[in-house]
Amino acid sequence: MGDSKTRDSRLAAISSIISSNRIGSQEKLVRKLKEKGIEVTQATLSRDLKALQVVKVPVGDGYRYSIGHRHNIPARGGADGIISIDASGNLVVIKTGPGFAGAIALTIDNNVTNRNLMGTIAGDDTILMILRKASALSEVLDEAEHCIPGIKNKLI
Repeated sequence: MGDSKTRDSRLAAISSIISSNRIGSQEKLVRKLKEKGIEVTQATLSRDLKALQVVKVPVGDGYRYSIGHRHNIPARGGADGIISIDASGNLVVIKTGPGFAGAIALTIDNNVTNRNLMGTIAGDDTILMILRKASALSEVLDEAEHCIPGIKNKLI
């Protein structure tokens, strides 16, 4: 494995750069790291961003990286990351805050065992949840309530 001292200093540098600059792409972040004398591959940078729980958040004319939105991750913060849930037939659309859809979908997929849930597909701020039958929504949300407290309250 790698040198943990090097990794720790790289993570600290990434955190510092993201906190003090408007960084919206890995390419720009790689350039800033290089200015500090830190060479990093794209694969390593991706792992580092994941370790720091970096998300892209919308700002004005684009996006920027932001660190530490852990309080909104569903496993820790209930349904705080969910804006609304709407259904049409067996298709359910879950709108989330920017960057939260993946974590919420993963939480649902890993914790809801109801056989009427076929699965989820996540983008950045939207999840498509597919049910076997429309009438199963209430059961699926009841089960999801155990891992994402307050999720049922987001149904419109």
